[in-house]
Amino acid sequence: MLYLPPHIAHDDIAEGECMTASIGFRAPSTHELTPKFLYHLAERMSDTQGSSKADKRYRDS
Repeated sequence: MLYLPPHIAHDDIAEGECMTASIGFRAPSTHELTPKFLYHLAERMSDTQGSSKADKRYRDS
């Protein structure tokens, strides 16, 4: 198996039978990621509804 990072070219010849597969992964854009992150935060806050209001506020200590 050969791993090449993005934008690195590879040109070679196989010495026997081979199969080539290329799999690409795309990083999400900020536009795609922000709503999902905010939804995650909202869900996390709804899990703590049984807590007192003081627990839901930001504190330094």
